[in-house]
Amino acid sequence: MKRAAALLVVVVALAGCGGSKPRLKPAAFASDATKVCRTTQARSRALPRPVTPGDVPVFLRRAARVLSDAVKHLEALRPPARLDASWSRQTKLLDQQLTLVVGLSKSVKSRKGDAVGAVQRVDGQLRSGRRATDA
Repeated sequence: MKRAAALLVVVVALAGCGGSKPRLKPAAFASDATKVCRTTQARSRALPRPVTPGDVPVFLRRAARVLSDAVKHLEALRPPARLDASWSRQTKLLDQQLTLVVGLSKSVKSRKGDAVGAVQRVDGQLRSGRRATDA
């Protein structure tokens, strides 16, 4: 729950991409972003965790799908203009995290290297990215 609160603070403090949709007011933006984050957390918790190295590719594919959906929904938000630069940085960080997960998924699926070791290596990069988004 602490992570959800931290992510909410980050999301509220950030802004979204342009488009023809009108900009959201701060409260609506926070509400919409919170819904995306809560849905993403629920979907992430519901993913069956890998029990064997052979389970890792399926887990990563599913995790990438969950993260991809979250990024898509968050990037679709159009928050107040004063948050544009911050939101742009935030969505770029999320895109980088998604790229890491997708790359790892492909690498493990093609059996290039050790699945468990690959997950452990990328986990450090993802943790670093999460710290950056939390900041």
